[in-house]
Amino acid sequence: MTSEGTGTNIAAWINEEEHLSLVACRSDGDLKAAFAAVCEAEASLKAELDKDGLEFAYSERLGFLTAMPGKLGGGLLVRVLMDVPSMSASRGISDLAEKAGLEVALRLSPAGVATVEVANRSSFGVSEASLVSSIADACVEMLS
Repeated sequence: MTSEGTGTNIAAWINEEEHLSLVACRSDGDLKAAFAAVCEAEASLKAELDKDGLEFAYSERLGFLTAMPGKLGGGLLVRVLMDVPSMSASRGISDLAEKAGLEVALRLSPAGVATVEVANRSSFGVSEASLVSSIADACVEMLS
């Protein structure tokens, strides 16, 4: 499904690793727009659950309850794939990711283009908006 006019592709995975995973993909790298699209989809799902007297499992102390304890809290996993020049890949991307509390995986194509996957380690104790913002900032820094 493409969110009308936004350029964001949204998918819902049901009963895979989690009970529900919402996935938003954009080719322009606009994390905040992808996050807004996921928030809109989540609000629509919540409204439908409310109609039936149901709700997402949530704890005041732990945040959203998930099938995977490492995803407690916001339950948000932000994963960014970036193509960067191979020289940029050697300029401390791992150090930048470590400093920001992110995981990074680096792959080099035969053409010399490095694909970097950046993702958050945890969503516990961090607001979803600040998580998206910090990952966006780290990705910009990695590309500079």
